[in-house]
Amino acid sequence: MRIVVSAWPAMGHLLPMLPFARAALRAGHDVVVVSGADVVPEIQRRGLAAHPAGPTLEQAYAAATARIGAPIGSLTPEQELAASATYLFGAAAVSRATRLIPFFREWQPDLVVHDVLELGAPAAAEALGLRHATHSYGPTGRNGTRRLHGAMPSGCRPVGQMSRY
Repeated sequence: MRIVVSAWPAMGHLLPMLPFARAALRAGHDVVVVSGADVVPEIQRRGLAAHPAGPTLEQAYAAATARIGAPIGSLTPEQELAASATYLFGAAAVSRATRLIPFFREWQPDLVVHDVLELGAPAAAEALGLRHATHSYGPTGRNGTRRLHGAMPSGCRPVGQMSRY
């Protein structure tokens, strides 16, 4: 089976995904980890195949700050949640999905597994009719992500323990 594991380009998002990626490799599956170019060396250093896609963490925050007109951290908690969903994670998802669609067409993954806030890979998978699943952890699990659903594009809906995009 060919599996893509996709993480937001930050170590706190990438590292929880790696045990799954390693277990899939040990089970004989082909695995490629997708994230921003800034974390690709870290993925490769850990012995995994990597494919860069979408903005780096720095690029994503810079673009969000430019669109909002202020750093995300300077907003009220309510404003920060909405701005993050739209201008940080949402905008980066569009960029990442655009870059992943050609890669998915070429590599033909059987499954795409993404972290709870990396939304580009499931969008690309959905566009191509590929199976995908959310890998969640900590307090952002099932109930935490429900708060984000209101800020996500139409068509995003909870499905049991996972979300389908």
